[in-house]
Amino acid sequence: MLTVLVKRIYIMLTYKYHQMLFVDYLNHFQVEGIGNMILGERLSRAFAGSCATLMLSALLMAFVPGVAAEPVEVRTDLPSLAVPRAGSGVVMGDDGLIYIFGGSNDYGAFNRALDTVVIYDPATGATTYGPEMTAGVVMPASALGHDGKIYVFGGFNFTIGNVYRGVQIFDPATSTWATDMTMPADSYMGGAACGADGRIFVVGGWTASTDAINYTLIYDPDAVGAKWSYGADLLDPRWGPAVMFVSATEIMVAGGSDWGGPVGTTSFYNPVTNTWSDGGDLATPRHSFGLVMGSNGYAYALGGTDFWAWPSTTISLTSIERYDFVADEWEPADVSLWNPRAFLNAVVTSDGFIITAGGWDGSSTLASVEAILPLDVTGLTELAIVSPGDGSTVSGVVEVRVMIRNNVGWSWFMSMDLLVDGARIETQWSGSSWTFLWDTSLLPDGSVHTLTAHGYDYDMKVVEDSVTVTVSSLSVEERIAAIEQELADVQAQIVELQSQLSTQDANLTALRAVANGLQLQLNGVIAGLTAMGAEQTAAMAALNLTLVNLQSQLDDFQEQIDRVENKADTGGTYGMITMILVIVIVALLALMMVMARKKP
Repeated sequence: MLTVLVKRIYIMLTYKYHQMLFVDYLNHFQVEGIGNMILGERLSRAFAGSCATLMLSALLMAFVPGVAAEPVEVRTDLPSLAVPRAGSGVVMGDDGLIYIFGGSNDYGAFNRALDTVVIYDPATGATTYGPEMTAGVVMPASALGHDGKIYVFGGFNFTIGNVYRGVQIFDPATSTWATDMTMPADSYMGGAACGADGRIFVVGGWTASTDAINYTLIYDPDAVGAKWSYGADLLDPRWGPAVMFVSATEIMVAGGSDWGGPVGTTSFYNPVTNTWSDGGDLATPRHSFGLVMGSNGYAYALGGTDFWAWPSTTISLTSIERYDFVADEWEPADVSLWNPRAFLNAVVTSDGFIITAGGWDGSSTLASVEAILPLDVTGLTELAIVSPGDGSTVSGVVEVRVMIRNNVGWSWFMSMDLLVDGARIETQWSGSSWTFLWDTSLLPDGSVHTLTAHGYDYDMKVVEDSVTVTVSSLSVEERIAAIEQELADVQAQIVELQSQLSTQDANLTALRAVANGLQLQLNGVIAGLTAMGAEQTAAMAALNLTLVNLQSQLDDFQEQIDRVENKADTGGTYGMITMILVIVIVALLALMMVMARKKP
């Protein structure tokens, strides 16, 4: 009993104080987007005010092992939706945007079902709109498919006064709607979750003919032909349950209501064996509430109503429960919603924030948005060297940035070491982000080093992260300039080579023309000698020998041209060829002069 009391005192003194600081920080900086909320210098200044709490914490930790295992949550408001919504299908897309389908803007009056698509950006708080649905519905079941498309199943359309069985498919990538094979049974106020194999499970709901239902409808978006099938029935019929994917063998179905009132039953469906099993009951039976998996491994049930009747008499809840899968039980969370909310859904951002948007507070439809951040204080989470990147090249004085996220409630009770190749070069205290300056100017060019961030939790647990970098004597700008110069030099050489090739082609063409002309002249000389008759044979014997030699030289010249064409000889070859041409031309001219003097 004393241990439990001391543990509660510890949580109250440490957590509640820092929760106040964190909420204040979120409210001050929410315009930056919750995905970038990093406590820095402002919270470091709060360290002095936390010293007494830290000393008490250390004392209590010595006597109460396991206190650090206590999960906690913090809460803040975000900018509101541009319009109120309740009873909508709400899904977090792969793009980080929250899509709100249909529902009503005056749920208490049971207004007509809306066909609008409201898109909320949690990073900026901006509201935009998508294309209208093919049919407006209230309280449909919705789920994100493995293909990135959002599937909206059933619902109720007050205009036609009937349960809607349609399947509406929204593609955020193209912002277009499509429809698919209708559901085999009514499903109004049911829940849906996408399994590990891509099939989507639609469980429970309400229909005018049978009241609360226990159907397990299975939709396979990739099937050819029939896409719907039935799974094993839910053990007890209920409408307004919350449905959530847990693992490949567990789809969680919690709460809901039958005509006897809300129930707290928690059931698990195994898609592999097609069987149901029971879990621990909710502390507060509720229906039409949000159910999500927290980043700390607990399931969270948010809001809803514990009254069975219609919205005009609904008592909306602010309470939040978390489910411990190890203990198989629900327990109250450390925070509640600021606004009572029923007929809502919840989503989880990539940064671990649980967001609820809109809902019904018992008297009016809401536009407000709340965010809950679950924390697990068993140690540091997501410690990372965010700069420089692993495998990068660095130079000069390098900024080494270290960050801890999703544990900000406790992060200033830590110190952080920077180690280079195992040797500590600097220690900094408290905070959730750190910046170290590492001078590489005296290190060998091309040397490889390991940077390690070594963090100590408030209970002296250690978490590390390491990256490997290569040191360069040149700065990044200098390396880029050197590479650009090398590219320019290569480009210039290519241009010069192209020019030389063009010149070589022109020279070879000219040489070939000269050689052909010489061959024609030589043929003419031979023909002339033949016509001079036998009486000139003796006199011309020496000339014939000269002609043979000239023909041989001309043949060699042709071979030289061919070799230049085939092997791209250097410029020296051109000089040799030119000299041979001059010799041949001079010899031919001399021979022609001799022949001109020797008339028959």
